[in-house]
Amino acid sequence: MNKKSLWLFLFVLVFVSNAAVEQRLIGLYPTGEEISRAEGQPISFVYLSEPIINSTEDARFDTEVLKLKNWRCDWYFLADAAMTPQAPAKGPYRIGCQAAYEGPLKLTLAQQRACKPELLLVPAQGASTASIAPQPSFFDKLLGVKTPKRRISSSDGTVNMVILMIDTLRRDHLPCYGHPFAIAPHGDLLASLGVLFRQSYGASSSTRPSIGSIFTGLQPKAHGAVRHSLTGANLYPGVPLLAEWFHKAGFAAAAVSSNSQITRAFGFSRGFDEYICPVSEEDVTPQGLKLLQRLNEPFFLYLHYIAPHQPYEPARPWRDLFLGKTPTPQEDLHCAEIAIDDRRVGAILKELSRQGLLDRSLIWLLSDHGEEFWEHGWNGHGANLYEESVQTVSIVSCPGKIPCGAAIDVPVTHVDIFPTLIEWYGWKPPAFLQGVSLLPLLQGKTIPALDKRPLMLHHGGGLDPKPHISDKDALWLHGKKIVWWNQKNEWEYYDLANDPGEKNNLYRADDELQQTLASRLKENLKACETIRDSFMIPGAASPEIAISQKDRENLEHLGYLK
Repeated sequence: MNKKSLWLFLFVLVFVSNAAVEQRLIGLYPTGEEISRAEGQPISFVYLSEPIINSTEDARFDTEVLKLKNWRCDWYFLADAAMTPQAPAKGPYRIGCQAAYEGPLKLTLAQQRACKPELLLVPAQGASTASIAPQPSFFDKLLGVKTPKRRISSSDGTVNMVILMIDTLRRDHLPCYGHPFAIAPHGDLLASLGVLFRQSYGASSSTRPSIGSIFTGLQPKAHGAVRHSLTGANLYPGVPLLAEWFHKAGFAAAAVSSNSQITRAFGFSRGFDEYICPVSEEDVTPQGLKLLQRLNEPFFLYLHYIAPHQPYEPARPWRDLFLGKTPTPQEDLHCAEIAIDDRRVGAILKELSRQGLLDRSLIWLLSDHGEEFWEHGWNGHGANLYEESVQTVSIVSCPGKIPCGAAIDVPVTHVDIFPTLIEWYGWKPPAFLQGVSLLPLLQGKTIPALDKRPLMLHHGGGLDPKPHISDKDALWLHGKKIVWWNQKNEWEYYDLANDPGEKNNLYRADDELQQTLASRLKENLKACETIRDSFMIPGAASPEIAISQKDRENLEHLGYLK
């Protein structure tokens, strides 16, 4: 272990043991000041914290934790208008930073401004800034709106829960997952301050089944929302939902979504006090900010973005950000939409920071599935179970309670999220859960044999026009994947270690390992049927779900209805 790693380990160790008293995340916000270096060189953006009003002589700031790929950060302290590389012995003073893009792309000034971080965060011990409590407007006061309840700390162990879902975000298209030139500094920020799951898989290559699995801890054929359809594809009414658990525990629960695939008509609103769906993509963050201005602590906030989903419609200056830099024009625009949604996520993190909520909030950044760009003759998602469709983003941050900057290689899946939160909060689990709690991994421990369990994948088709013409189920284990096309009884088998692009179908009916995996796949589907039968009403038909005109227009815009 080198000196830097040792220092970080000790920092995290002290962090955890003194979290309730000493740990703080110091937020730095753009001042609007820009510093030009030289002609044609990137400009530096200036960030400053609020004055540090509580500080000890041995206050410590860990600027090394924050790793923004392709961004340079030069840190300093500001006291009495004088810049210094060392923190003053006493406050008030500010911590400052000059951040500049230094990646491989040639960005215009407008693009640099559009892509700069909304905030920077520095873990600190022995120092804190004043949080800005939200205050109702004059008109809100006339309507009786009160200042939301805020706590001083999470010393009782209860933290707020924030899920930030970016629809159709390919895992390998974030810089923190290794993309060489994608721009997503806020994804980097969360990965720096938390745990990144390198091998995260969705429950499905489609939105509704995947979000259903996140909300239930069950696989799609157990929870019911198996496909994008108006018939036979809603969550079973008796399936317990994550928001219901938060509601029972006294949390304020609210959600905003720009995708009607998870609208209330399909059963996704149960347990939420407020469920706003659909809204335009541009309105998810403003609605989220409004909720943060009035939600009492503790709260559960779910925000669902959809910009990386077709049709790609990035505005300038993002539209030309990656022009010609990827293999296809669609992928250029997909990357641009990711940059836009990353900025929107940054605005939410900025508000959480200003209110001092990041010190007592668990934040989980997720994607529901990926996207294909002609790797297998198809552009889109929801038709196959190839890696580019089912690999997902999963980054968890809760400074002081889980390590900073950790990366975990154990394969995980959407159905693990519900049981993880159940254990985190100490709640009694529902009768059925098909996932595994990842809490030990978040605490730096191991889970015996977790890397030996199979992961289940699902694509639901059948009831809507092409390309949703089939049901496919898959089992992933140790880099081997077997796929079953149910209606045609056709099989695929891939050795991902030797064929990561899944170009060679090696299925053989006489191969013992393949038939073992096929049997385990069918056993899992049988288990899903058993769970399903406990929620379904015997003999009940599946009527067509009636959706609102606004939901219909949203689904038509996304290409699901004509």
